[in-house]
Amino acid sequence: MRIGSGPAHNAPARTELGHSMRRTLIAWIIIAFIIACYGPPSQRSSSRTPTPQVFALLRLVVTDSVNGGGTREGQHYSAADSLSGRLLSSAGVAIDSSPLARGFMCPGSTTISGTSVPPPVGYTVRVSIHATSDSAGWLLGVNESCGWMNHGRGPSGFEEGRSWEIRKVAGKWRIVRALGVHTT
Repeated sequence: MRIGSGPAHNAPARTELGHSMRRTLIAWIIIAFIIACYGPPSQRSSSRTPTPQVFALLRLVVTDSVNGGGTREGQHYSAADSLSGRLLSSAGVAIDSSPLARGFMCPGSTTISGTSVPPPVGYTVRVSIHATSDSAGWLLGVNESCGWMNHGRGPSGFEEGRSWEIRKVAGKWRIVRALGVHTT
């Protein structure tokens, strides 16, 4: 008798064994995919949320540090996305959600005669915040964009972005180093 040519009643057992092995293989492939995408539990980012002190630093950098397109009394901020909106609101930054809030002119823009462009002016803000790899600090990124006009020429897109590392120093959250700056 040849191997595999036994009685017909063995065929369902072999088929069931094959399906079971395939299901096990598929389960292991899914587990490997999840670990590859998200890393093992010891390497995942912390699920903690920033403290009020971290949000105070976010407010400071949004309103005072990232303003290459100029500053002006009454300027507006709009969120580039829903996550940025939640972070900015948590930081106490007033968000303009009106239909005109997209595509603000930069606060420092000027008309052909050299006077300030009429309101509304401001920035569309994108915020990112991630736990550091050791989960002891935060990596904060802020990008602000607007339409730049110089003596009536433009508008052209303007964006300034900065990133920082935030750590607890002597019991308070501090910006411990600037990681990068870009301006377009």
